[in-house]
Amino acid sequence: MTVLHLMIDGALAAAEMLALLLVPAAIAAGPPPTEAPAAQERPVQLHLLSTAVDVRLLGSLADVRVAQRLRNDTKTTADLAPHLPAIDEQVDSLRIVRAAHAVELLASGDCGDAPASGHARLSDDEAIADALQLAPGADAIIELTATPTLVRNGGAYHVALPLAVDADAPRATLVDQGDTRFLLVTPHRRASRSTLVLRPAAGASQVLQLGAVDPRLALLIPLSTRAQLDALANGAIELELDDGASTHWTTVVADRVEAGSAIQARAAE
Repeated sequence: MTVLHLMIDGALAAAEMLALLLVPAAIAAGPPPTEAPAAQERPVQLHLLSTAVDVRLLGSLADVRVAQRLRNDTKTTADLAPHLPAIDEQVDSLRIVRAAHAVELLASGDCGDAPASGHARLSDDEAIADALQLAPGADAIIELTATPTLVRNGGAYHVALPLAVDADAPRATLVDQGDTRFLLVTPHRRASRSTLVLRPAAGASQVLQLGAVDPRLALLIPLSTRAQLDALANGAIELELDDGASTHWTTVVADRVEAGSAIQARAAE
C-alpha cells in the first residue's frame, strides 16, 4: 500500500468520525419549538331560574313545551349556544325569548329564488347571533316544543321531553283539557325501577310499577273522570325511585284544580 493510499484512507476515516460527531448534535437540536396550544375557553355558567313543562294531548301524540329561564350573573357577556340542548326530528321549535321578543333558531325552510332571499337570511342570522349573546345581569328563556308519540307502560304512558328538567324533587301536574284529564309526573333523577302510588281523598289507592325512568321521560297517567281528578288533587301522590344503590321516596301533594287549567304540585322530600 502506497503512502497516497494511506493518506486517502486516513482522510476518509476522519470524515466519517466528524460525521458521527455532528449527527447526534443535529438530532438533539430537533425542530424549532412550537407554541403551546391555548387553553379552551369554558362557557360561562348561567343560573337556572325556573323550568316549566306544559303537555297537551293530541290523540296518540303529546304537544310538549319545555321552557327554561336562565340568568347571566357574571360580569361577562355569555354565549347561549353551548347551553342549547341537542334536538331530534320530534322537535318542532327551538327559540330564545328575551324581553318578550322571540327568535326562532330552527330554519323555517328555503327562501327559494326570491330576490330578497339572501337579505332575509342575513337578517335572520344577525338576529340569531344577537339573541345568543346574553349581557351581564340579563335573563333569557330557552323554549322547545315537540310532538312525541305516547309510549304505553302499564297503567301509564311515557312522554319524551325535548329537554331534561333539572329539579331537586319530582314535579306533578294535574291537567284538565275538558274532554281529557291526566296526571303528569316528571322524575328528578334517573332510576332503574320506579313505583307510583296514587292515594285519592276518596276511593282505593292505585299502585303503578313504572320500570326505568329518567328526567327526560315524563309519566302520564290518564284520569277517567273529573271526580277522580278532584279526589287526587285532595289526596296524595307518592313516587319511589330505586337506582340500585339507594331508594328515594317522595310524597307529592297536589292542589285542587279547575277545568281547563294545569297546576304545579308541591313536592316534599
